[in-house]
Amino acid sequence: MVESLLNKWSPMHHVELRAISHPAYDFLLGPSTSEESLKARMLARFRRALNLIVGDTVIALVIPELGDGPFHLVVDHLPPPLTGGLHPIWWEAETLHIGPWVLHYTQTIRIWEPQPDWSQIRIGTRQRQRFHDAVESVTRAKMVTLTGSPGAIASQLTGSVEPLAEAVVSLDLPGVCSAAGTLCGLGPGLTPSGDDYLAGALLALWAGHHPHRYELCSAIREGTAGRTTTLSQAFIAAAARGEANERWQTLLSFLGAQSTESKELTQQIKRAVSSISTYGATSGMDMLAGFEAGLIWCTTAPQ
Repeated sequence: MVESLLNKWSPMHHVELRAISHPAYDFLLGPSTSEESLKARMLARFRRALNLIVGDTVIALVIPELGDGPFHLVVDHLPPPLTGGLHPIWWEAETLHIGPWVLHYTQTIRIWEPQPDWSQIRIGTRQRQRFHDAVESVTRAKMVTLTGSPGAIASQLTGSVEPLAEAVVSLDLPGVCSAAGTLCGLGPGLTPSGDDYLAGALLALWAGHHPHRYELCSAIREGTAGRTTTLSQAFIAAAARGEANERWQTLLSFLGAQSTESKELTQQIKRAVSSISTYGATSGMDMLAGFEAGLIWCTTAPQ
């Protein structure tokens, strides 16, 4: 009935669903997703992505150029943005319907895992130095005006970063919660610079195997709740769960490589850092800065 009404009042837009993150697959294509059980509305529109909110969950249709992510559905092309209010979601016979969108998939659809195998990622001193050098090189190339260290954090955030670092190093969880809340939401855009920094730091707590990463991630997530945009909150929540997008997983695989003297590995890390740096005006650089800071926290972690 829903489909017949949509066909009557709205043109249907057909796209090919090529890949979907595991969490999004379970959420949208699981056995509990029956006709009209979920409803979506537009959240934000970008050149390479259409972001939706379904209940309190963010999902995103993205083109292959953007790649896999914790809540991504990779499609061959973007349909026109949804208009109006809520749109029903249902699936049938290898087809996912989101309002007037018809996403076709097959049994060979690629279901992508956003959480790396963290147990296999061990970042040594040499790889941390390679990462630092790559960030500095990319920063110079982008001619971004930066202050503070490490990384590319904008000057307006520097004063808010220091209390967070002090609280993490001393394992002051209430202080972490408070400092994260202060940093969260700072800067313009749908994913402000402070949020990007926090997301990078959260991934570093996982990558650096901080002995108290679960408590720290929980404190950061608690401190940021309700303080930023819906989209940015989704990115922070994913990073707190140890979930990373395709470009970050590529970088992590190189940082975790056992080779220490390979010139090719140095170039691979540099290319991966450069790829991440292209996100937004400063989002990628801010996230890289947070990641480097988080790695430092891990080296000074209390046991």
